[in-house]
Amino acid sequence: MNTSSSLFARIIDRPRSKGTMTGIAVVLLLLPTGAAALDGALPEFFTEGAWRVSYLPPVLILYVLLIAQLLSRSNQAALQALRAAVLLDDEAYDKLVRQASQIKPAQELAAIAFGIVLGLLSVRSWNIEGGFSWLTLYLYVSVSATYALLAWTVVVMLLSTRLTSALHRQPLRIDLFDTSPFEPIGRQSLVSALVFIGGLSLSAVITFQPENLRLLTFWVVYGLLALIPVLIFFVSMRPTHNVLAAEKRRELERVQRLLLNASRELVARMEEGEIANRLSETSALSAELSALAVYEAHVQGARTWPYNIAQLRTLFFSVLIPIVTVLARVFGELFVNK
Repeated sequence: MNTSSSLFARIIDRPRSKGTMTGIAVVLLLLPTGAAALDGALPEFFTEGAWRVSYLPPVLILYVLLIAQLLSRSNQAALQALRAAVLLDDEAYDKLVRQASQIKPAQELAAIAFGIVLGLLSVRSWNIEGGFSWLTLYLYVSVSATYALLAWTVVVMLLSTRLTSALHRQPLRIDLFDTSPFEPIGRQSLVSALVFIGGLSLSAVITFQPENLRLLTFWVVYGLLALIPVLIFFVSMRPTHNVLAAEKRRELERVQRLLLNASRELVARMEEGEIANRLSETSALSAELSALAVYEAHVQGARTWPYNIAQLRTLFFSVLIPIVTVLARVFGELFVNK
């Protein structure tokens, strides 16, 4: 995801010391409390539940700042591994990387503006009663900033996939029985899916209300949201799958053509009664057929998706994390209230 030419890389996706991150976290988490204190409504802020929605923006902002580096490292690992399979010289490869990874500032600014508008409309739909208050101002600013950051992150992630797609369109060195150059693509897809699940879990823990468990709409919405990381996982690997599947089809066609030719030759010899007279050649041909059949079976069993069972299992159980965290919070509140 990191590209030096993007605003996102220079502002968001940059290394920060633990001290800097701690300072940012303290400031962000103190803002809602400070706004409530300025309004003289600090007790009501915590007793009436307003703190839940107020703390969600800073938590999500901190989450994006923390996972940006994780996504960047995952993307860089995938690109480095894929470099070994791309049949381009270093000069051509570097030129392709520069061209495909470039993100126009106008695209990023458009995503930010779109997120701000969504954030303002979202807070406006809450029908907050009363006149001006510092907490209301905080909600408008923080929610708009959160939506802007999320939209910015999503757009940059989508645009950054152009480089991976461009590399897949180049001449590639592919070994169906050694797909290690493509396996980091599967790990990158899993990381992207887990990042979405993490954000969903944070939102569920902070804003969820126990009575929602009785609503059909909650389960429908959660079911739809749970599909998104699964789609992210498989869609991110689609270019790699297409390349490996195409190579598998070509190799299968080649070995099946050889099998057909060898089978026809053997049948022709049998019909001409040459088997007894040319036993050694026929035995060699039979051995060739057996070897081709074994090789065909190996090709048919070659994987075309760059993931393993452990990654698939991780994705499956991770999808359940948001609902598990919600249920844990519900049981925790019941235990505390006893």
